[in-house]
Amino acid sequence: MKENRRFLNEIYSEKFLSNWITPHTIFTSRRKINLKIENLFDIAIKNLNKEIVEVTDVGCYYGATIYYFLNKYAKKKILFYGIDIDDKKIDYAKKILKRVKEKKFRERVSFSKHNIEKTNLQHSSDIILCIETIEHVHNVLRSLQHMNNSLRKGGYLIISTPNKNNTLKYFIPFRKKTKMRIEEPDKIKGGDAISGNLFNFHVVEKEEDKHWSVMTLEEIKTLLKKTGFNIIKIQRGPLVYGGSFFDNHPLLTSLLNVFDELLTIFHVGKRTTYDFIIFAQK
Repeated sequence: MKENRRFLNEIYSEKFLSNWITPHTIFTSRRKINLKIENLFDIAIKNLNKEIVEVTDVGCYYGATIYYFLNKYAKKKILFYGIDIDDKKIDYAKKILKRVKEKKFRERVSFSKHNIEKTNLQHSSDIILCIETIEHVHNVLRSLQHMNNSLRKGGYLIISTPNKNNTLKYFIPFRKKTKMRIEEPDKIKGGDAISGNLFNFHVVEKEEDKHWSVMTLEEIKTLLKKTGFNIIKIQRGPLVYGGSFFDNHPLLTSLLNVFDELLTIFHVGKRTTYDFIIFAQK
């Protein structure tokens, strides 16, 4: 039991990602986003107060978020559905699932290929997670509408996505090459290296891996309201997302992190963020 739970947790941990695969600052930034998502997920679970809760992770990739919550809520009956447009990523997620030894955990999780832009989900959900995914679709309005259609009344959407008005665009108005390296961290290298080095499984970059719909806060708020969501809470993510550039400039990164924490402590700078985290309800 302990060995199984440890494996589930490591999928979500720095030990699993390891610094030689993914830059440390990317992990740190993503972990900050994930902690806020975890807090909102806790609130949703408590508010729903149901014996059985059904959760869908839209754009699940290899299922790290699902496995983490499966471990955390091991004693609660939560059914997880992971969907992704890429069948290779779904195969990869299923490959990991086979390594989960306990049948009672495996039975609570399923993965399937699905394009959220084209149709509603194949099942109703109480919670939909859309973590760093909506920016990869072409038609955000249609995708959000399909999510809303697939949520039960009173259900929750937890969504995180990059900020189009990234503050770094104003902090670094010089040296185009440096600015580009900061704004485009090591996105693809991490996931591909994890699958390749740990599972001998190559995930090819596709068109849907690119950012097609990066929005401002006002733009995504408008689309959420238009598709029937009531926005409950908006939180800011990290000031910077991280990457090799920040790993190689620790002093700059430290100063930015201090400034970032001050913004969080004083509850200011909601628009001063690399990512938004939004908690909404149907």
